[in-house]
Amino acid sequence: MDYQSISISMQKLCDEFPKHLKIHQDMNFTTIDLETRTSAGNKDFRVVAIQDIELNHQHAAIIVDRIGVEFEEYPKIILDFINQIPSQILVTRGNSLILRNSNNNGNLVFTKIVFLYTNAFDVEECDVIDFFARKDLKLIIRDPKYWSEYMIKKTPDVFICHDARDKERFVSPLVHELTGRLIKVWYDEYSLSVGDSLVDKIDEGLRQCEFGIVIISENFLTRKKWTNREFRSLTTKEIEIGKKVILPIWLGVSREQVAEYSLDLVDKFALNSEIGIQQIAEKIIDEIRKRK
Repeated sequence: MDYQSISISMQKLCDEFPKHLKIHQDMNFTTIDLETRTSAGNKDFRVVAIQDIELNHQHAAIIVDRIGVEFEEYPKIILDFINQIPSQILVTRGNSLILRNSNNNGNLVFTKIVFLYTNAFDVEECDVIDFFARKDLKLIIRDPKYWSEYMIKKTPDVFICHDARDKERFVSPLVHELTGRLIKVWYDEYSLSVGDSLVDKIDEGLRQCEFGIVIISENFLTRKKWTNREFRSLTTKEIEIGKKVILPIWLGVSREQVAEYSLDLVDKFALNSEIGIQQIAEKIIDEIRKRK
């Protein structure tokens, strides 16, 4: 099983449908070398039911690294899977697996919408879409081109207030983890062009984003220019709207060091970089979803 590729795409599916139940089954095709008529290996894929219990319907999804000539087999596989979901199933809710009864799932209406999560087409994309349409299924593509356009159009979710000296060792890896989870991050490496006013761009980011991630490091605490202004803007916004805006992350600093910089900041619950980038990203995503 190509676990890494399928796992990454499954995470995107879960992020796209955070409130739905996801029921999946892993399968594979045996590929045949036409010259030797022998097995050339397996092609792994995952079929998923995306269930909206409240609205009483379900979509389907296929997750496969590369889609090839086997695409004609997927419609039957999907319909068989939807119709044969067992009475007790392991489902995904958010990032958790739970065992639940699915006796009522037969009452869910299948929308005939199929999401295809793939990294590449080894056949013509239009041929795949047309074939699914002839089977009365609407195919919606989720490939690298789609995700690139999606992230460009999306309004930023968070703004990172940080010192540039912390970018390579911590900020860039955090941004990479968040963007991989469909969270759009505003920070100067991505948003500033030659000639842009730094202060104007910062204000723009704060107007667009609901949250500001503040990376509290020794570098941040000793810098006396624009990071102080960013922090004051975040604090003002938090007071005005009466909601959490500042999400602090302590990067190699002590409580005493933070208190010397700001008594307000030291009293806020903060994440510690010691828990790791993935856990920090997960907690940030949880905060963002609470507003959705």
